Amino acid sequence: MKELYAICGYTDTFDKSSFVVKNNQLLKQAGKDTLFVNHFPVDPIIYKEFDFYLYDKNNLLLTEDKDKPWGYKTLNGFVINSRMLNNSYHAYAALRLFFNAIKFAKTMQYDVLHMIEYDCVINNVKEFEDNTKIISEGYNGVCYKAPNPKIDEKGRYWNGEIIENLISFNLNEVNDFKFNEESILEDLRNKDNNPEKVMHDYFVKDSNFYWKEKSSDSINWGKVNFKLNSIDLGLAVSHEKDLILFYDLEEYDGYVQVILDDQHFFNFKVNPYEWKTQNLGTITNYSTAKIIYNNIVHRVIDLTDPEMFHFYNSIEHRP
Repeated sequence: MKELYAICGYTDTFDKSSFVVKNNQLLKQAGKDTLFVNHFPVDPIIYKEFDFYLYDKNNLLLTEDKDKPWGYKTLNGFVINSRMLNNSYHAYAALRLFFNAIKFAKTMQYDVLHMIEYDCVINNVKEFEDNTKIISEGYNGVCYKAPNPKIDEKGRYWNGEIIENLISFNLNEVNDFKFNEESILEDLRNKDNNPEKVMHDYFVKDSNFYWKEKSSDSINWGKVNFKLNSIDLGLAVSHEKDLILFYDLEEYDGYVQVILDDQHFFNFKVNPYEWKTQNLGTITNYSTAKIIYNNIVHRVIDLTDPEMFHFYNSIEHRP
């Protein structure tokens, strides 16, 4: 069977690029055809070693609460259920890379596509060769079970049944699928803004896929040595309809300012590894909020629909 190995990602740093280069070197040494699909333009010294390179400049990041997943944080007796814990969300951008890889592989008449997220480390090709063998036995593909399908203890929100890090497809059995911005965004919203759920429902659900458990023999699965640079800083609404600033800045320090309606100013000194909440008053008194962290605007927030904002960003005290 004719195989293609596609590495999909956003390689805007040297560390990220180094993972891609090392993975491709291992695959090429094993005699595999490789494809690099990226949202970030890279130097030819990186992509020239691949058999194919696709650059897609559409790296749309989702910033509205309705387009982001729920985040949960529990500290000091407070529980935050919020879509503000993610400043911007890359689900749509990631799906574009995956769909580009599938469309390209089908067009180039490959039989099997191994689609790999860029932050995995490949140790050897045994896992992929086993997946190809499984597909040759009549399966439509191979997917991997998510370790925690439910996000919270009550099972209120779905984290998808599969993981994106690696999916192997029998391309001869992949049907046509939606590939435009409007339909993808609609599907994301209908599936808790979860790209794994979209991938599951498009390709795995009601299909003859072989399900595996993750194994670390061939692959280290994702986010290897990547240092996050996001900070937990935002607004939520209490049961009493008070607007609450929250921050958990880990190693960060400095100042957080909040400006409400360009006329109410709050200034807070924050220290490293400090978790705090600050009451800013009743949410219905304001229409806009600007959060500034160390003289850089972190977020500008529309508060004109307080009930909807409360729905997406709530905080409650649990003794």
